[in-house]
Parts: sequence; C-alpha cells; structure tokens
Amino acid sequence: MSLMHVRQIETYLRETYAGDWVSTLSEDSNLSRLLARFALDLVTPPQTDRDSLIVEITDHGDDGGIDAVSVDPRTNLVTLVQSKWRKNGNGSFDIAGINRFVEGVRTLTDFHSSGIVSCSPEMKKAVSAAMGKPGGRLLLVS
Repeated sequence: MSLMHVRQIETYLRETYAGDWVSTLSEDSNLSRLLARFALDLVTPPQTDRDSLIVEITDHGDDGGIDAVSVDPRTNLVTLVQSKWRKNGNGSFDIAGINRFVEGVRTLTDFHSSGIVSCSPEMKKAVSAAMGKPGGRLLLVS
C-alpha cells in the first residue's frame, strides 16, 4: 500500500472516530484501535440495525489478540477483529499475533472461562448470550 493511501486512511480514521481517541495512548496505538473500529463498520451487514449493535474497542496489551468486538443481539452475530496499524503501509500479522488471536477466540467461545480479558462485563454478557443461542455465530476479521 502506498504512503498516500496510508495517509488517506489515517485522515479518515481521525475524522470519523475522533471520539474514540485515547489521549494516554501513543499515536500508533490509537490508529490501530481506530482501524479495528473501522473494520467493524466495514463488515457489518447493511441490513443491521446499528442502534441495537453493541460495539467495543478492546485493543491493548491484555486483549487476547482481539482488538474490537461487536454483537448484534437480533441476529446473534459476534464479530471479532484483529488489527495492526502500519504507518509505512508495509507488513502483515506475524505468527505470534495470529496465535494470540486464535487463543483469544478459543477463550471467548469457552463458556467456562472469563471470555475476553479486556472487554467490559456488559460485552462479555452480550457475547455469551449471542453464542449461547441456536444460530449464534462468529465473524473473524484479521
């Protein structure tokens, strides 16, 4: 990806998700978080009632490789995103990052565990409810 495209994406993220910027985090950490949030918007089906959608950015050191989560309680769709901001436009996920994501998904789908370590109790409850119902399903985005 060219630097021009990276800058365009960065501008879009900053303008669209300014309310999700955390002043105590680094610029790259914030952009990674906002990229995860953008990914949720990109993969959310158009027929989704966005007012009922539960969304949370979980990206930080104790996130189990899961950087953002959304739950559609009407369709029982849980979307999990792993993102990585690369300001030079190069790079991809390393095997350690993918393994963390897989382990985070396993932890999340194990009803006897505490789920995603870094998400709110409300999100854990929403994920558990959606995954516990017939037809509950996961959409993984990396």
